[in-house]
Amino acid sequence: MNATILPRGRPRSAEADVAIAEATLDLLIEHGYEGTSMQAIAHRAGVSTATLYRRWQNKIELVLHVVHVQTDITMDIDCGSLYDDLMHIAKRAQQLFNGRLGKVLRAVIGEAQRNEELGTLLADQSGDNKKHELNDVVARAVARGEIPPPENVDVFCNMLIGATMARLLVTGEPLDDAFFEALTRYCVTALGGTSPARSPA
Repeated sequence: MNATILPRGRPRSAEADVAIAEATLDLLIEHGYEGTSMQAIAHRAGVSTATLYRRWQNKIELVLHVVHVQTDITMDIDCGSLYDDLMHIAKRAQQLFNGRLGKVLRAVIGEAQRNEELGTLLADQSGDNKKHELNDVVARAVARGEIPPPENVDVFCNMLIGATMARLLVTGEPLDDAFFEALTRYCVTALGGTSPARSPA
């Protein structure tokens, strides 16, 4: 089940959208999930709490909406090869997770371990959506004849997502170029594909 949280009510201005998102992200970093309230977000964004509640029923919906928008790594791409497709995704993930979004995810995922409702909705929204998009990347590689149909594409998705999240949330090791290139090469090999030769140092 996908559970993307979308705004309710009538459309608001683009300026309000940006202000609300920015306020939510800043407060999550500064005070964590528990210390962030709808009232504080409204005050920081310069809007009324009524504006927020016309669009989101509660803080969980608002936070998940903002996180979903921020983590929307466009995967409907075709760079011509599985390796290039995955590197395109990796570069976008690197840019996002090394910025303030990485700090936001630590706050939200940490709270999700204690808050069952938040944890369930976050898993539905993030995991299923990303796996579906990665499935499309793999399907295109199969259609191009680069790789055979994988026995279990979910394991591949878990490997790619899990390795990145482990560094972000557990080990604290850098999400740098060397990591993402090595991870991409391992993933391509695991699927039966071939990566381009490394450039001489």
